[in-house]
Amino acid sequence: MCTILYEAEQRRLRLTGRCLPDDGPRVADAIAVWTVQRRGLIVDLTALESLTAEVAAELLTAARDRSRRVSIVRRSGSDVDRALLLAAGTGGSADGWLPLR
Repeated sequence: MCTILYEAEQRRLRLTGRCLPDDGPRVADAIAVWTVQRRGLIVDLTALESLTAEVAAELLTAARDRSRRVSIVRRSGSDVDRALLLAAGTGGSADGWLPLR
Protein backbone atom coordinates (compact mmCIF):
# COMPACT_ATOMS: atom_id res chain seq x y z
CA MET A 1 0.00 0.00 0.00
CA CYS A 2 1.33 3.43 -0.90
CA THR A 3 1.42 6.37 1.47
CA ILE A 4 -0.50 9.48 0.44
CA LEU A 5 0.59 12.79 1.97
CA TYR A 6 -0.86 16.24 1.25
CA GLU A 7 1.50 19.21 1.50
CA ALA A 8 -0.78 22.25 1.67
CA GLU A 9 1.80 25.00 1.09
CA GLN A 10 2.85 23.51 -2.24
CA ARG A 11 -0.63 22.15 -3.13
CA ARG A 12 1.15 18.83 -3.57
CA LEU A 13 -0.07 15.29 -3.09
CA ARG A 14 2.96 13.06 -2.56
CA LEU A 15 2.75 9.30 -3.10
CA THR A 16 5.48 7.15 -1.59
CA GLY A 17 6.20 3.44 -1.30
CA ARG A 18 4.68 0.78 -3.52
CA CYS A 19 1.21 1.06 -5.02
CA LEU A 20 -1.12 -1.92 -5.00
CA PRO A 21 -4.16 -2.33 -7.25
CA ASP A 22 -6.42 -1.50 -4.27
CA ASP A 23 -4.75 1.92 -3.93
CA GLY A 24 -6.55 3.23 -7.05
CA PRO A 25 -9.72 4.33 -5.24
CA ARG A 26 -7.69 5.83 -2.36
CA VAL A 27 -5.63 7.90 -4.78
CA ALA A 28 -8.73 8.99 -6.72
CA ASP A 29 -10.46 10.02 -3.47
CA ALA A 30 -7.44 12.02 -2.30
CA ILE A 31 -7.23 13.84 -5.63
CA ALA A 32 -10.97 14.56 -5.53
CA VAL A 33 -10.77 15.98 -2.00
CA TRP A 34 -7.78 18.24 -2.64
CA THR A 35 -8.87 19.50 -6.05
CA VAL A 36 -12.20 20.61 -4.57
CA GLN A 37 -10.35 22.56 -1.87
CA ARG A 38 -8.13 24.51 -4.26
CA ARG A 39 -7.57 24.97 -7.95
CA GLY A 40 -4.52 23.11 -9.13
CA LEU A 41 -2.79 20.14 -7.59
CA ILE A 42 0.64 18.62 -8.11
CA VAL A 43 0.77 14.85 -7.74
CA ASP A 44 4.38 14.00 -6.91
CA LEU A 45 5.42 10.44 -7.77
CA THR A 46 9.19 10.96 -7.43
CA ALA A 47 9.36 8.88 -4.21
CA LEU A 48 7.06 6.14 -5.51
CA GLU A 49 8.75 2.76 -5.98
CA SER A 50 6.09 1.06 -8.11
CA LEU A 51 2.84 1.95 -9.83
CA THR A 52 0.05 -0.42 -10.81
CA ALA A 53 -2.05 -0.05 -13.94
CA GLU A 54 -5.09 0.70 -11.75
CA VAL A 55 -3.43 3.62 -9.99
CA ALA A 56 -1.91 4.87 -13.24
CA ALA A 57 -5.38 4.92 -14.80
CA GLU A 58 -6.75 6.97 -11.88
CA LEU A 59 -3.88 9.44 -12.16
CA LEU A 60 -4.35 9.86 -15.90
CA THR A 61 -8.11 10.30 -15.52
CA ALA A 62 -7.53 13.10 -13.01
CA ALA A 63 -4.84 14.75 -15.15
CA ARG A 64 -7.07 14.66 -18.23
CA ASP A 65 -9.96 16.34 -16.39
CA ARG A 66 -9.35 20.00 -17.28
CA SER A 67 -11.61 21.22 -14.46
CA ARG A 68 -9.18 19.79 -11.88
CA ARG A 69 -5.83 21.15 -13.14
CA VAL A 70 -3.77 18.18 -11.94
CA SER A 71 -0.07 17.98 -12.81
CA ILE A 72 1.92 14.77 -12.43
CA VAL A 73 5.61 14.89 -11.51
CA ARG A 74 7.71 11.74 -11.87
CA ARG A 75 11.29 10.66 -12.57
CA SER A 76 11.86 10.32 -16.30
CA GLY A 77 12.83 6.80 -17.32
CA SER A 78 11.77 5.23 -14.00
CA ASP A 79 9.49 2.21 -13.61
CA VAL A 80 6.75 4.60 -12.48
CA ASP A 81 7.28 6.74 -15.59
CA ARG A 82 7.07 3.66 -17.83
CA ALA A 83 3.88 2.49 -16.08
CA LEU A 84 2.26 5.90 -16.70
CA LEU A 85 3.35 5.89 -20.33
CA LEU A 86 1.97 2.39 -20.84
CA ALA A 87 -1.33 3.41 -19.27
CA ALA A 88 -1.41 6.45 -21.56
CA GLY A 89 -1.05 4.15 -24.56
CA THR A 90 2.44 5.18 -25.65
CA GLY A 91 3.96 1.71 -25.41
CA GLY A 92 6.20 2.82 -22.55
CA SER A 93 8.36 5.40 -24.30
CA ALA A 94 7.61 8.98 -25.14
CA ASP A 95 10.85 10.90 -24.44
CA GLY A 96 9.47 12.28 -21.18
CA TRP A 97 6.24 13.56 -22.72
CA LEU A 98 3.04 12.22 -21.18
CA PRO A 99 0.12 12.64 -23.59
CA LEU A 100 -2.95 13.54 -21.58
CA ARG A 101 -5.51 14.11 -24.32
